[in-house]
Amino acid sequence: MITKYLCFLGFTGMLLSACGGGGASESHPTLIHVGGTGGGGAETKVVTAEDGRPGAMGQQVHDGDLAFVVTQVSDAGTVGDVANPALQATASGTFVVVHLEVLNLGQTTHSFLGDEQKLKDATAKEYAPDSMANILARNAEQLEPGAELVPGAQKRSVLVYDVPHGTVPKEIDLHSDYNSKGARVLL
Repeated sequence: MITKYLCFLGFTGMLLSACGGGGASESHPTLIHVGGTGGGGAETKVVTAEDGRPGAMGQQVHDGDLAFVVTQVSDAGTVGDVANPALQATASGTFVVVHLEVLNLGQTTHSFLGDEQKLKDATAKEYAPDSMANILARNAEQLEPGAELVPGAQKRSVLVYDVPHGTVPKEIDLHSDYNSKGARVLL
């Protein structure tokens, strides 16, 4: 009886291994979807940029276990709650507001590190996000810089940079963590 039981367990184990079972059984998306998630609009699968090459707006780029899509770039003099001046930030120059989607492709939870996302202008000058403007510009559904993203989760985020008037943003370097290589997106 024990021999039959052990043979059954051995056979089951081999079958699970051959079918890809036995490991993590969760299925995680590999492409970011933009739009259409409850808003009634059409959902769009985005194209992934070639590895090692800069992506364009609307293209998915990867760094480590995180995937990013820059969906919009705009400028503003003020960000925050238009009805409440106490919950607004005003740029010393102008704000460059970068809207993006972030997807965790990995098997572990990752933090989205807002301070590591660097904007560069045409002269290669680097800008860090304005922390207070980031907090005031995001809404409740958006991923807060520093927040954790569980495996397979996708969230919207906004990054706000205070740059001198007349600055033309050229690219953004997006990072999954402090020591990562980063992924460039041309703006």
